[in-house]
Amino acid sequence: MLKKRRAGQIVFDDFMALCERLAITPVVVVNLWTGNPEESAGWVQYAKEQGYDVKYWELGNEYYLSQYREKYPSASAYLREAKAHAAAMKAVDPSLKVSVPASPIGFHQAGWTAKADQRHWDAVLAAESDFFDAYTVHVYAYKAVRKKSPEEMRGYLMGWITESVPQGFAYYQKLFPEKEMWITEWNIANPFNRVANTQLHALYAGDFFLKLLSVPQVKHANFHVLAGPGKGFPVFSPVTPANPKTRWKHGGEPDSDVGNTIRRAVYPVFQLIGEAFSASEIQFSVAIENPPALLGAIEYADETLPGLVASAIGSRDRKTLFVFVSNRTGSEQTPEILINGTPYTGDVVNRFVAAERLDASNGGNAEMSGSDKIEVRLQEWSGPAPALTLPKNSFNCVRLSLED
Repeated sequence: MLKKRRAGQIVFDDFMALCERLAITPVVVVNLWTGNPEESAGWVQYAKEQGYDVKYWELGNEYYLSQYREKYPSASAYLREAKAHAAAMKAVDPSLKVSVPASPIGFHQAGWTAKADQRHWDAVLAAESDFFDAYTVHVYAYKAVRKKSPEEMRGYLMGWITESVPQGFAYYQKLFPEKEMWITEWNIANPFNRVANTQLHALYAGDFFLKLLSVPQVKHANFHVLAGPGKGFPVFSPVTPANPKTRWKHGGEPDSDVGNTIRRAVYPVFQLIGEAFSASEIQFSVAIENPPALLGAIEYADETLPGLVASAIGSRDRKTLFVFVSNRTGSEQTPEILINGTPYTGDVVNRFVAAERLDASNGGNAEMSGSDKIEVRLQEWSGPAPALTLPKNSFNCVRLSLED
């Protein structure tokens, strides 16, 4: 669609039209680099005049990074500018919420000592938290290992989600106990990551999403990115001609995608999540007894991890329940479903994303040639709950229809 509009360039009105069409909650980042408070206030005023429902505004992007030191040599310098922007914006709309950029250091304990400047940045923000409503963190699994096997990368990624991510949430909760947390970017790191656009990438996206569901302070969580060039970590990317530098192999895309876009490996996972959430209003508690074990790898080589993780959502009348289950392991699993301690024997529908190989892909990637076909896709099984089997390497959404 955007190719046909303004030579592919999207403007604010286009963005808001997309948000309204798809019922997306917009989060807008104002320019604290070359902009000024009057421009930020003008943006808020324009949104009000157009009738746009924009309540969430970020005061700049990642200014804790060293490349921004010329303008923001310290967190205090950033805060002086951020306070001026926030005051001007809230004078126009007192109901809006503003967020400041915290560093990602809490999620990466290995960089704790080396990144003392980022820890200091966060501490200064926390000490002057009276003027902002939230803090923004961009969360990536940074280890873009290129010569490790997909199996080793499974152990690393699932180890990071299990061990390091809870430590990160605890770090920010201690610093900002009364503030909302906005994760406006999350993904694996680096579009050329060895597992980008593979079944492991899809499994990671679903697994990390389940972790987000367990954290009450997270107000927003936006996958980065929705669309972009290449065959790395976007949800969609354009069909690309053969290129020896990226080992592109064209072919195998669904007919609707040929000549336009490819639905990359994470797409069917988000399709599953979106469909379940569109039919749900509340979250339910769920527990897994005696989960199978998964061995960690690389930094987490000494860790034994749960091989299954789960979360549940459903309708308010409790007649429909969706149980998300990430089978992190390379083995099929046959769980017993209990509702309030009683085995459930009714029929279920399991819609899932699974592949025999962790490196199955939708067109390969920049590090592994892979197949030229769409291998990572949505599949479905239905039958009695006692016969349910979770495929190996799978993200599952099990739908149960419950009687009163």
